[in-house]
Amino acid sequence: MALPFLPAGHITETFHQLQARANPVQLTQLVDYVNRQWINNAIFRVEDWSVFRRSIRTNNDVEGWHHRLNSQAHYGAVPFYVLVPALRKEADMVDISVQSSDLEREQRSSTVNARLEEYWTKYSNGEVSTSTFLKAVSHLYGTSE
Repeated sequence: MALPFLPAGHITETFHQLQARANPVQLTQLVDYVNRQWINNAIFRVEDWSVFRRSIRTNNDVEGWHHRLNSQAHYGAVPFYVLVPALRKEADMVDISVQSSDLEREQRSSTVNARLEEYWTKYSNGEVSTSTFLKAVSHLYGTSE
């Protein structure tokens, strides 16, 4: 589902329109789950998980960094004299990754972000319908089928 890419104020109404079209039992179960867990949940408010116009939409980079640092520290409490060299090693890795294939990933990511920004602009300007917008974003992040 591409609902998080909509403005927060459009998500609930769009979800209910999609919900009305859910037919098979399996799909109904999924829609009911999304309704309970994401649409009508006091903890996970729609405003908190809408990524409309947000350039950073995940915490994958932070999770990766945290995993690398934990593995260097052997997943335990680390004395300060061990932590400092581990942090230095991680800082050196930043220089290496900038010079390596991470730039290729960044370029692909920039292309996706540029396309997404284009879709957001068209949607905000009323140039595309909600349905067209959701399909375009789902193709951008999912399969083309």
